[in-house]
Amino acid sequence: MTYQEPKKSLVLEAVEEAWDGSKTHREAAEKYLKMLREDTALREAATERVLERIATEDVSRRSRSSRATFKREAEKVTRQVVLKKGETSTPSVSLKNTASVYAKDMFERFMLPKLGISLGDATRDDLVQVVQSEEGLMRTHKRNHKFFSAILNKMPEDKIVRDVWTIEEVEKLHTETMAA
Repeated sequence: MTYQEPKKSLVLEAVEEAWDGSKTHREAAEKYLKMLREDTALREAATERVLERIATEDVSRRSRSSRATFKREAEKVTRQVVLKKGETSTPSVSLKNTASVYAKDMFERFMLPKLGISLGDATRDDLVQVVQSEEGLMRTHKRNHKFFSAILNKMPEDKIVRDVWTIEEVEKLHTETMAA
């Protein structure tokens, strides 16, 4: 059996084509957007990646009205904060008060990621699923942090990544980091 190079996706080929000759992210993005507008198959392939997320968000139990109610309650509490002379309002002050409002009805307002159900309605199986998912995300974020940090360590001021690194070096680093 011989090794065959995996076929590149239509989206990947279009992104690579958009970057060909582009000097900036904006220039590549404009080329890619033009391709998306002109090629229906490419547009469908590109949007396929986000359809599941859109569906989950659209059908989640957290409705617009409950989010609006929470926002109104949080704004009431935030306005009640009395600052001492010389003290200015900071995000941490607002967050502290917002968190207390959020905690008052946490069973209803705190939604489990990806499942779209409130904490109060979650079963043990739901929580096991969320914990496993969050643990997977944590490992991925940790590897991404290691990967980007390695790239950053080699970066001088006023340069972009493609001027400092070769694609082969970045691919090798990525493979090593993700396999670790």
